[in-house]
Amino acid sequence: MAAQRKFLVTAVACVAATVALAGCGGSDDGGKAKGSDGKGSSSASKSADAPAKSAVDGLTPEQIAAKALAATKGAGSARADGTETTEGDTTKMTVSVTDAGGGQCTGTFYSPKGAPAELVGQGKITYMKGSDAFWTELGGGEDGGAMLKLLKGKWMKTGEDSAGGDDDFCSLTSLLSHLEAKDTKGVTKGADAEVDGKKAVTLVKRTGAETRTFYVAAEGEPYFLKVESKGGKEPGTFTLTDFGKPVKATIPPASQVADLDALGG
Repeated sequence: MAAQRKFLVTAVACVAATVALAGCGGSDDGGKAKGSDGKGSSSASKSADAPAKSAVDGLTPEQIAAKALAATKGAGSARADGTETTEGDTTKMTVSVTDAGGGQCTGTFYSPKGAPAELVGQGKITYMKGSDAFWTELGGGEDGGAMLKLLKGKWMKTGEDSAGGDDDFCSLTSLLSHLEAKDTKGVTKGADAEVDGKKAVTLVKRTGAETRTFYVAAEGEPYFLKVESKGGKEPGTFTLTDFGKPVKATIPPASQVADLDALGG
């Protein structure tokens, strides 16, 4: 049973890695963004109309990253959609997070075979309710069957004083902790792009075989719109939308939460 308890911790760690797109860069401290120097547009418009003013005009790549992190944190909430491939297995997640109420999140995690598990959490406490296929797949063999028997129709609680330990990803601030200045240090300007129809500035960082590309909104608030990792050991994509929209996590009642002590320790 101890092996099953260990599996639960692993499952939550897998979720956290997908949300965080572990290894993605970011910005925060060293490159405080300066305002535009007001010396005119830095790029020619292909239209007869003057291009919209960009909040990142005249900034260095590292300053753009810093300004993007500040703007994204300032939104207070966002929806994150992420995929990550590890040793050939691809997991997916969609989760809405907010800093309100000490951090709240709600969403769905998908196993490598596409089996879903609901997620809801506040602060460092997270609840996961997997489908039958989810627990059977991730548990594997006899362990999967025993775990399904315990968790079928129930929520698994993780976090402080539970099997999951001290995982903390259920807030926008925690999510963006993987987009810090140390990880965008040395980024260079890439080609202009679009993310879901929105114009974006790209920042590129290469580390060995891995290339990370950060997409920053070129118009309006300079939010991070997308982070993409290619060529490394754990390639993945991470997109952000629904900035500033309310997120409300409804915590399940104790009667719907599984007794993980039954797994031993």
